[in-house]
Amino acid sequence: MELTIATKLFVTAMLVVAAVIDGVERRVPNWLTFPVILAGLIFGAWNNGLSGFGLAFAGALAGLFTLIVPYALNGMGAGDVKMMAAMGAWIGPMLTLKAFVVSAMVGGVIGLTMILCQKHARETLHRLYLSFVNLMLYRDLAVAVPEGYVSSTKLPYGIPIAIGSIATLFLLA
Repeated sequence: MELTIATKLFVTAMLVVAAVIDGVERRVPNWLTFPVILAGLIFGAWNNGLSGFGLAFAGALAGLFTLIVPYALNGMGAGDVKMMAAMGAWIGPMLTLKAFVVSAMVGGVIGLTMILCQKHARETLHRLYLSFVNLMLYRDLAVAVPEGYVSSTKLPYGIPIAIGSIATLFLLA
């Protein structure tokens, strides 16, 4: 799927708007994601007929399925999932999967930085270690949270999605 500069700029604008809203309101609104998904499907069909619609639909599904498991585990909001689906409708499934990988790396770096900068960094890193060990040994992510422990920050995942996806659009597409 060949992307024009206009398509890249449109998707970039959508991602930036979604990331800003997510950073401020901690949600990605439906009024943004649903019209972008629909427009991507129409755009694909308009430009390449049924095969274009099929690629746009496959891209939306790729975006949806990349984040559906973290969403189901309460690791992120539904808006983040719909944001990836909206982007996927415009850029196709293969580039969406690349954007997901880059976004996950960006999210990991930002998340680790946030952990290291918080008050309870040592306890949080220890809990992450215990979660990993439990997952590997028992296939269970449940780890007891110490009494009085409160996680002070949550990462609005729309921001790493935007950063990773924009980098993918302009460096890997």
